[in-house]
Amino acid sequence: MAVDFLSDEQVAGFGRFPDEVSREDLERFCWLDDADLSVAGRRRVMHNRLGFAVQLATVRVVGRFLTDPLVVPWPVVESLAEQLGIADASTLKLYAQRGQTGYEHAAEISAFYGYVDFADPVKYEELRLFLSARAWTSSEGPVRLFERAALWLRERKVLLPGVSALTRLVAEVRAGASDRLYAVLVDAAGPNLIRGLEALLRVEDGSRLTAWERLRTGPSRVSVPELLRQLDRLTRLQALGAGTILRACRCAADRVDAVTA
Repeated sequence: MAVDFLSDEQVAGFGRFPDEVSREDLERFCWLDDADLSVAGRRRVMHNRLGFAVQLATVRVVGRFLTDPLVVPWPVVESLAEQLGIADASTLKLYAQRGQTGYEHAAEISAFYGYVDFADPVKYEELRLFLSARAWTSSEGPVRLFERAALWLRERKVLLPGVSALTRLVAEVRAGASDRLYAVLVDAAGPNLIRGLEALLRVEDGSRLTAWERLRTGPSRVSVPELLRQLDRLTRLQALGAGTILRACRCAADRVDAVTA
């Protein structure tokens, strides 16, 4: 499965509040400005005003709405209640009695603040292109690409999908980059070098090792015979022509970039 590159802890923590929220984080991420207070204040009852604010803070912090707003850390709820002038934060428990209210508030927040769904075709393609560029130009592994993707989505107000959807996209992009690199290398190597490399994988008569195994073995001791063996090894590697592949690979990569730009 694509999700295999994440640990159980990473999967469990995806799209959720951290277990502990510092005062600094509360002030940074859960502060309601005048516009926020005005929008939340349109609710007729206190628990709906508080629930709306919790939904708003949640999407800003974790990048998506939670099906159960009661799983939000209590310091977040208390901070929002204080800003709304609600003395008893436990009134939030009443918010969950009508499940449809949460969905209605989520839709309203999305429309008012400009959040879009992960399935939005424009944003999805932008994310794919972003990840493809990172996978092609950097050595970042799947976990780092996953983290970059999640940050990219939050910064652009795109609601986080389920963890499997995002890991699947990362896996597909990395596979595409690997295929692209393989095609570039094959094109850069050319048929002669490819045939020469394939010949190195055959076991020669009277030997237990392939020619490749002997060529890849470095010096084992300091001696004149060993020096001569390494000089012969260098000569065979140079005759193979593999030293020219780097320049050819760069030229081929430039051609691919020009075509896909």
